[in-house]
Amino acid sequence: MRGALQPHRLSKALSAAAILALITPSHAQQQLTLADTEDHLSTTNSASLLSAADAFAKTDFPRADQLYRQAWNNPNYRHQAAMSLWNLYRGKGIKLETDKNAINTALSQLGPGFVRNDTSHFVILSNCDARFTQSRGELLERTRSQFYRVADRLGLDALPHKSKLICILIADRNAYLSFARSRDNLKSDWIAGYYSTKTNRIVFYNDNSNPDLAAAKDNIAKARAQVADARARAAKAEQDNNPGLAQRLTAAADDLESRIKAEDSRITTITTDTTTAKTIHEAIHLLAFNSGAQLPSREYPFWLCEGLATSFETDDPKSAFGPDRSVSRERLSRFKELQKAGHMRPLSDLVTMMDANGCDAQTAEAIYCQSTALFTYLYKSNPQALGRYIRAITDSNPGKLGEARQLSLFTSSFGDTGALEPRLGTR
Repeated sequence: MRGALQPHRLSKALSAAAILALITPSHAQQQLTLADTEDHLSTTNSASLLSAADAFAKTDFPRADQLYRQAWNNPNYRHQAAMSLWNLYRGKGIKLETDKNAINTALSQLGPGFVRNDTSHFVILSNCDARFTQSRGELLERTRSQFYRVADRLGLDALPHKSKLICILIADRNAYLSFARSRDNLKSDWIAGYYSTKTNRIVFYNDNSNPDLAAAKDNIAKARAQVADARARAAKAEQDNNPGLAQRLTAAADDLESRIKAEDSRITTITTDTTTAKTIHEAIHLLAFNSGAQLPSREYPFWLCEGLATSFETDDPKSAFGPDRSVSRERLSRFKELQKAGHMRPLSDLVTMMDANGCDAQTAEAIYCQSTALFTYLYKSNPQALGRYIRAITDSNPGKLGEARQLSLFTSSFGDTGALEPRLGTR
């Protein structure tokens, strides 16, 4: 699940001091070994760039792709490798692959009724209606272009993903929850969509099946029945030569019908905006972990992962969106409400928090809103510093960094959390 990276298992430590002394090289030997290793990696990645250029010249595009990706792993060659890969893909020198095994596995898990739909960069497996599925595909493509625009401004040297990315759309919320629990071990019912690092796919449901929406529509149906009853009674009053009563009943029916129309429009807008934001949010997770902006083998703090995703949420996807554009007004407005009510956790705790496992919906909402406020503030203040912070985690050793190291990385990048805290939500 997004953020819940597999725990990093450390090797067993040797308990015999004598054996440890025998196998541990001296400090000088360690320095020499480290230098030799770095020189070897540098030489290897430099050679990869040269070999990739040679493969490209010979139109051996798959080989060039492999070598450029290998060179990208070295920070010294990352930018050059990324630019070369983009030239390779933009020039249509290589065709985007599809992970047939992952697609077939997902279809077998989903069961009958799911249809495959391909866009330029995504594979969508859906049992929703064709119009909804097509609109999600268009929004995924739009999100992809905005993600890479922002990643470029952050200086992340994000790679073009090597294969089409998988999205699962489930029409019914209960079916979604059943699938999420059984296939991806999702335990929180308040999660309306998710990205799984294990299966490398996003999964969410059509919000038209949300029980809250069903209850609202039921109330509207009851109100419409009241309108019909009032109009029938008005017609009867006319027949009974009671124009005053007929007029009052007709006016009441007209007023209720107007309010029904406004409420129906409001609910439709909320449902559309919610589904749009959710699609974008999960797509950002998927893109981040498939472009090298984030690596599944690294442990990124919760605020960074979710702040990145929420900063793209918008109700106007036709315009440019992201942390430098119109960030979700609902999340930032809610953040200010919760901040005023004293429901925010200390920033020093937030920046070292790795996941929201075990949180209820109310606590999770506060954490998401605080993460949105923090990420967007840092992005607008200094996107280059935010990019360097993300790269520092990416360039660290795989696995857990620990709370002390996470806090140290944050403060060295952005300053003291106590001084930063009062500024959130001011931009």
